[in-house]
Amino acid sequence: MGIEALRGMFVEGDILNIEPNKPKFGKDLTQKFALKCSSNIRISNGLFYTDEEWEKKRAELLKKPLP
Repeated sequence: MGIEALRGMFVEGDILNIEPNKPKFGKDLTQKFALKCSSNIRISNGLFYTDEEWEKKRAELLKKPLP
C-alpha cells in the first residue's frame, strides 16, 4: 500500500484525520496498577465509573425531569 492509497485520510501534509481507538481497561486491571503507582485513593478502592457505567448513569440522569 503506497502513500497514494492513504491520500484521502490526510488533512494537511503529514497530519492524519483518523480517530485513534481508545483503550478499554476494566476495574480490576485499573485497581491493580493504581496500587503500584501513587494514584488517587478512590481509584485504588474501585470508587470510579468505567466508560460504560458512566454512559448508563448519564442516560438515567438525563431522563429525570428538572425540579
